[in-house]
Amino acid sequence: MRNEQNNVTGERVELEGRLEELEKSIIELEEERHYYQQERLKMERELTLVKESFLYKQATRAYKWFRLASKVLLRKRSIHDLINPKHQMKKAKPKIKKLRYRLNELGFTKKH
Repeated sequence: MRNEQNNVTGERVELEGRLEELEKSIIELEEERHYYQQERLKMERELTLVKESFLYKQATRAYKWFRLASKVLLRKRSIHDLINPKHQMKKAKPKIKKLRYRLNELGFTKKH
């Protein structure tokens, strides 16, 4: 009987020790998660500052023009796309008209 009680109390002590270890690891993981959340927020703030900067905006605009110019050289776009933005609207209107027609036929939108 005493032997059984010793086994039960030994197991209980062992389980309590294991429980304390798990609680400590949970606390450590929560602290680590909090740290990484703060780091992520800090990095997101830095990214928004960079994206709002004048230099970044100019670089993205230059990159878009470079891509468009390369498409003109490869004859995938016309020169009018570089000069006149209204030309893009003129080219887009028939595409939009076709898409609206298809959507109306499928019943996704109401006809106006």
